[in-house]
Amino acid sequence: MIRRVFSFLLLSLILLSVPVFAGDTYDQTVSVREDPYSLLAYGTIDFSTDSTGNFYTQCIYIADCHSVYNAIITAYDNAGGTCDVDVYAQYSFDRETWKLATINSGKVVDNLNGGTLQSDSLNVADTVPDPLYQGGIWVRLKFDGQATNMDEVDVYWFMTFTKPEVGRVLSKQSRIKNKI
Repeated sequence: MIRRVFSFLLLSLILLSVPVFAGDTYDQTVSVREDPYSLLAYGTIDFSTDSTGNFYTQCIYIADCHSVYNAIITAYDNAGGTCDVDVYAQYSFDRETWKLATINSGKVVDNLNGGTLQSDSLNVADTVPDPLYQGGIWVRLKFDGQATNMDEVDVYWFMTFTKPEVGRVLSKQSRIKNKI
């Protein structure tokens, strides 16, 4: 019985994430692992439904993860030399109004291509910490498929955050929410 319910929920989630029209697709699933010292958020973006579309992750609560130089995003693809995806960081205070990171116009990975593992500091450690990261409560990633991107591309990503010395506790609220 539990297996049927889980299968139904998983199928419902998959069907809800398939876009009807090409363009923007929101609330791509994010998984989280957390301990008192760090937070790991990760997921997969499947470009098979729209190779040039914009895919946005669910919102990730980061209000207690504002150490100065601590956020890292790593992304890679499965497509060899056929992937062309740009990755942006966006921040929000209310999950409704989103702002691109101020450093490098929010772009954290330019032209993810060829299966190469790419890492960036979420525009946090680019000499000066991004003020939106320092004050933002929520973050999400935007995966922007470019014209030369192929539809068999899957992008695998993860972000790690080190929590500051003070207040190292597990979040009392859900880390992941859909946009409003």
